[in-house]
Amino acid sequence: MKVVVACPVGRKRDYSLAHWAEATQDYDRMVAIDDWDYAARVHDMGLHVVRFPLATPWIPTHFNNAWRVLIAAAQEYDYILSLESDIIAPSDIVEVMFANHEADFTCHGYPFRPPRVGTCHEMGCTLAERKTWEKAVETTPAGVALYDWFRLGGKFTVNDIDVVELEHLTPEPFPTNGGQGGGIWLTK
Repeated sequence: MKVVVACPVGRKRDYSLAHWAEATQDYDRMVAIDDWDYAARVHDMGLHVVRFPLATPWIPTHFNNAWRVLIAAAQEYDYILSLESDIIAPSDIVEVMFANHEADFTCHGYPFRPPRVGTCHEMGCTLAERKTWEKAVETTPAGVALYDWFRLGGKFTVNDIDVVELEHLTPEPFPTNGGQGGGIWLTK
């Protein structure tokens, strides 16, 4: 069973990408980038880079396009672990996700960014078979975010878990809280 750890990434996540690359170094990794100038820096981190077209302004379908490209490039893999580039997981995250994989999508919780509190179960750490990711992307209605479709569209089963501690990195200062700091939030 072959697994790839994948995510869309851009310059706005430069603060976290080196940490992510180090934390995922034991796995095959793939990132989708809409900024080809930035791709060389990312490739130098040892990451497989695929490019997707830039959409301006950022809309949900831009994210969906990134996932279409990632899934198409991952044909040799049986499973894809979506691990966002600002989510740092323990080195055995793939094994943890498989041990709890009882639905089409298994989503591990991670902390919201301040000022929100609690745990978020979005695509930040989500495991599914590649063919399930393909079906989800192919059936997502126009203008609907992939995450909303597989979670709320009623076509897929989702297993939310919270079994290990994940770090959610943020830039310093965190831009959406009036510049009141940043840092790392932990959850388990």
